[in-house]
Amino acid sequence: MSISQIKKEAKQALKGLPGKTALFLVPILIQFALIFIQVREGILQRQGVEPTFAASLFPLILNIISAFFITSAAFTMLQVLRGRRTEVSFQDASITLSSQLVWKLIGLFLLRFLLLLLWIIIFIVGLSMSIIGYTILTTEGASAMAIALLFIGVPIALGGLYLSINRQLAYAMAEYVLYDQTVTESYQGAVSAIDKSKELMKGYKWKFFLLQLSFIGWYILVFCSLGLLYFYVTPYFTTACANFYRHLDDKLVAVPVEEITDKEEKTDPIYKEPKVDVLPPIEPKADSANAQEEN
Repeated sequence: MSISQIKKEAKQALKGLPGKTALFLVPILIQFALIFIQVREGILQRQGVEPTFAASLFPLILNIISAFFITSAAFTMLQVLRGRRTEVSFQDASITLSSQLVWKLIGLFLLRFLLLLLWIIIFIVGLSMSIIGYTILTTEGASAMAIALLFIGVPIALGGLYLSINRQLAYAMAEYVLYDQTVTESYQGAVSAIDKSKELMKGYKWKFFLLQLSFIGWYILVFCSLGLLYFYVTPYFTTACANFYRHLDDKLVAVPVEEITDKEEKTDPIYKEPKVDVLPPIEPKADSANAQEEN
């Protein structure tokens, strides 16, 4: 699979899709709200007004809410890419808030955050050592301590940065795995979803990084358009990432989004049945004794 192919298929899936604007409406509006908050905080800081703790916490809450809605949209577009949906709606944006998914996703997001935090801490430690060493070097001149801090801190910082990015890419498909495992009733926990994601991303982390990098130009245009291009870029980027997952493991069972409900009675969600070679029935042969009696 090539990046151009993934993006082309994403465009084709979105082209003329009924309800796509409604599906992505909530996360797009949240992005507009975050832009407004950042502009307002910048104006207040220039006026010497410090934001309160609650005001500082509000963007984080909005980002968490947006993550659930954008994940719902990603799951829905995955079904469109698999050919299981021909239209989407605003109701599909709340898939992840169902009882079958919400707590599993919360557990997955927390576990992934903690795992990434370990590598980020390594980067912060190395960066802090480098800054301290550089400060000593510029203020007090060359010294053994300054050189040692720089000599040790820079490699630790670079190593921590590389590992944090590498692990983030390795865990990137975990929510898709969780979704497929949930609807096929094979979910074994957040650790299992992350392990499956790492397995799928072996040899593909760099390609996924380049896929994300290829959207930098679009996000620059989003900034220049004061966020108006979010209506195009957000669905495009989300669908491209979902399509990347679809290409990683085409053996995963495709299931309909409608099966993620709170109903106790569920129909069989499996669409792709395993291929079974059916042999022709073997007719019993009459033994020689019966043959003689008939004669």
